[in-house]
Amino acid sequence: MACPATLDAARLEIIPGSSTLSRCCFPGREFAPAQTASGNSGINFDVVAEGYPPFGTPQNQYQWSIAPAPGTNAPWRRCVVPPGLSIDSASGRLTGTVSDTAMDGLIEGASFYFAITVTNIANPLETVTWNYLMQIFSTPELVATLPELLPATAFQGYEAAIGVRRAAFPDSTVKGIFRLTGDLPSGLEISGNDQGDYDRRLISGTPAANAIGVYPLRFKVTLSPESYSLDFEELIIDYELEVLPNPDLAISTTEPPNAFERIEYEYQLETTGSVGGDQRWTALTPLPPNFYLTSTGILNGLPQLDDNGTYQFDVQVEEEGFVPAVATITFTIDPDLRPRLRVTTTSQLPDGAAGESYGPIQLEVENGFGRAFWEITSGSLPRGVVFRGNTATIAGTINPDAKGSFSFSVYVEEEGTIETSATFTIQVYEVAHLTIATTSLPFARSGEEYTYIFRASGGTAPYTWSSSGMPAGMSVDAASGIITGTPGVAGSYQLAVTATDSAEATSERTFTFFVEASQTSGGEGSGGSQAPAGVAASDVLAGAAAAGCSLALMDNTALWFIGLLLTLTVTALRLEKNGDTQ
Repeated sequence: MACPATLDAARLEIIPGSSTLSRCCFPGREFAPAQTASGNSGINFDVVAEGYPPFGTPQNQYQWSIAPAPGTNAPWRRCVVPPGLSIDSASGRLTGTVSDTAMDGLIEGASFYFAITVTNIANPLETVTWNYLMQIFSTPELVATLPELLPATAFQGYEAAIGVRRAAFPDSTVKGIFRLTGDLPSGLEISGNDQGDYDRRLISGTPAANAIGVYPLRFKVTLSPESYSLDFEELIIDYELEVLPNPDLAISTTEPPNAFERIEYEYQLETTGSVGGDQRWTALTPLPPNFYLTSTGILNGLPQLDDNGTYQFDVQVEEEGFVPAVATITFTIDPDLRPRLRVTTTSQLPDGAAGESYGPIQLEVENGFGRAFWEITSGSLPRGVVFRGNTATIAGTINPDAKGSFSFSVYVEEEGTIETSATFTIQVYEVAHLTIATTSLPFARSGEEYTYIFRASGGTAPYTWSSSGMPAGMSVDAASGIITGTPGVAGSYQLAVTATDSAEATSERTFTFFVEASQTSGGEGSGGSQAPAGVAASDVLAGAAAAGCSLALMDNTALWFIGLLLTLTVTALRLEKNGDTQ
């Protein structure tokens, strides 16, 4: 640095020769200014006078000396000459290598305050003295003010100051020119430019959604001469700046509104913390039956009957710049509470004979209000046989050339109920074929006596009956086909019933027999008849025989009369046992 001064009557001035005086030097290094034109070490001093020709003409000689400066002798400012430096008494050149002893145990560094005096040999009274301060550092090492860059987070503000300091001085920075190699994440920028002279550069901004990743950055810092550098000191700083996904995305919908069976459902799942970017939704575990999740987070579905219940499933949503969010969804499907129609007629309808009349066969359904409408949806009846949807009856005369098996499906609906469907089969033979004409059984009530008669047609009478799967306490009479007894346990039973004619021909049919406590079903056509307590099936048969009725093959009208006679017989037997015969 230039040190101009007019200090005495002779108005002499000491100035450095060709450059500024370096105030920083280090033990073990040759003392040199920040810049020298010749590249030589040391500093040349000259003497000039103000206002008139200088005294330092070739005819004049000067004597130079260096000595401790007067003043305090505190540890941080030693009033001595740095060990290892000297000045040439004839030329005024300050040279030397600072000794390691200059630190004398000090850790951060030492400051030396000394004086240079020049005397005009021709006139010893003409002198000038100037005091100098020189700093000796314990180490020349340069370090970054930040050993590493903290991670940034997408969509969150970020700031990091990049600086350089001497390792011995943690609280100070030095100026330099910062040159960056590498690309900053999208959304971040650095202050200043590569040509500036700064004590730090600031990385700041908000990382964008597409900035997730690791970015290698290299700063090359060249110290400014004003920072008392040695030989244009440089420092290379390598960083890795990582941009992390934002953790704030969350699924806020965990209990969407309930769905209902057989009603279309659509609901948008929602999130919090989003910045409005495109989202991608996926189901991590199975969804409820008949439901699906769109990529945009819409829960869609059409739950069917018996899909009701509470379900739990996991979903995930992804959005650029965020940590994927996962949540467990609790979802309820409410049941359809309308009565559910149920067809009770067995699927195997009575057999028919080609060229003969068939029916009427009444198809039965339960849980309705008596206004059900039936419709054939597929298959066909034997030619000549007609189905009436408003009455659910099948009747007609089978075409002579209609032989084989005929299957058809029906759809049953009634306002205020849940519809149902069923499939039936009619077997048509060339001649009248033994078949069980009964197609369904009335309900029984647990703990109450039950009576009902199976019917058969075709074949050669008389018939013999057998069964399996009867509830405990019930049986079928082999000769008459009358089922009697008192069921004990409510439930649904599958009865396998076989009719055998005198020619050993057989016909089999399976019935679903319901025993419940809520309703007692009657006999066929009129709800059925029950024998009174203590009345055996043989009594009923005896009454029927007394009335002149035969259980051999007969037409539908005769069978209807048999049912009526059985009802009258049961009533008469009840009165007789009670002593009230009229």
